Amino acid sequence: MTLKELCERLELEPRQVRYLISEGIMPPAAKLGVAADGYGDEHLRRGELFKRLHAEGLGVRAIAAELSVVARRAGLELRILDAEAFAKATDDEVAAFLREAEKALNFLRKTHTDRS
Repeated sequence: MTLKELCERLELEPRQVRYLISEGIMPPAAKLGVAADGYGDEHLRRGELFKRLHAEGLGVRAIAAELSVVARRAGLELRILDAEAFAKATDDEVAAFLREAEKALNFLRKTHTDRS
């Protein structure tokens, strides 16, 4: 969906959506052709969650902190973008994700080493 469609559905202004993206509350739009108009269900879900938490009195920074847990070590960053979904994930789902992440990191390490 386009930014305009997303804004209409969430009843937000485009500048508000761009701000939520810059604060990490929403993911960036997918690049589709010349324009970045790849907004989808995740944008809607996070926008609705933002509106609900904001209506409960939480500020933007508190909401961003609630939605994003970050771990940094050895030049890497692991970001959990949805604390609620993460809390509901099974141990098997988390383990599968970590195995895939390890494969991706090993590939990146090998690619980087081969270029050096």
